Amino acid sequence: MPALLDLANIDVNLDGKPILRGIDMKLMPGQFVVVMGPSGVGKTTLLRLVAGLIAPDAGTRRLDARAAIVFQEPRLLPWQSALDNAGVGLRASGLSHSAARQRAASMLTRLNLSTADQAKQPAALSGGMRQRVALARALVLEPRLLLLDEPFSALDTPLRQSLQDLLRGIVEAEGLSAILVTHDPLEAVRLADRIIVLKGAPATIAADILQARPARGAAQAYRAAADLMALPSVVAAFEKATPLQPSTAMPAAPPQRSPAEPEDYFQCRSCGGTILEWSGSPSDDDFAFCKSCGASAGVWGRLCRDASEPFFETLARLCRGALRTPKP
Repeated sequence: MPALLDLANIDVNLDGKPILRGIDMKLMPGQFVVVMGPSGVGKTTLLRLVAGLIAPDAGTRRLDARAAIVFQEPRLLPWQSALDNAGVGLRASGLSHSAARQRAASMLTRLNLSTADQAKQPAALSGGMRQRVALARALVLEPRLLLLDEPFSALDTPLRQSLQDLLRGIVEAEGLSAILVTHDPLEAVRLADRIIVLKGAPATIAADILQARPARGAAQAYRAAADLMALPSVVAAFEKATPLQPSTAMPAAPPQRSPAEPEDYFQCRSCGGTILEWSGSPSDDDFAFCKSCGASAGVWGRLCRDASEPFFETLARLCRGALRTPKP
């Protein structure tokens, strides 16, 4: 059976710094892989590479599957309902608004979000509800590979475990493959049939562990997590992590506002044009786009601008379309 994903001798550098080195990884249909490692080791970089959001500097990446990604933050459009947020990728692929809403509603119901909650905007939803909407937004695209970047890390333990069980059930029922990034060994053993541990700087694969099946029940999960963290290769990966050092670099200067502009506009770092800060704060600019060149200082904006997937292109247009025109 051919692999869905084949990474061969992958190197990745970001801003001139080596992040990943010599990564070899194959993903077979139906596998649920969890990627673990110390903070800052490059787990999210590996996930972004798989998604095609960044290109390798060396080596080859082959992905023979439709992929969808779920971020650590739900990143929902604040002016749309949960239902319309879940269907935005379907609309980007050309589905009509009514058909997208029908499919999105079916998936949200499957994820235990009531009809009343589906009509609410993100600000009126709990953290767990928002994450269900983000998960539904990915699943309605009918991917063969689901990519998850710590989607449950901000949730309390009972809710996190409930969503883990829900996710694992859907993955198994639909025959999907999945790659999940996590810091939590308990989450790893509860979800994965394969665990990959990264170590070092640049990161290499320290361990590639096959589980016969995910741990079931609290007692089994805690024992499996303890056994995982006691493996010599895993101990070495976490013990030899480079401790975080305080930065000696000067903090970046905040964007300056032109005296002629309204208070909620700031200068674009790329072309000097003006961008709208949705939050009114230059430090929180996920939805900030330059009217002149389309650049954004925010992570979400960079994904919208740089990625080639129609889903992100549509989000970019939606965000830009929401920018207000300065009064003459």
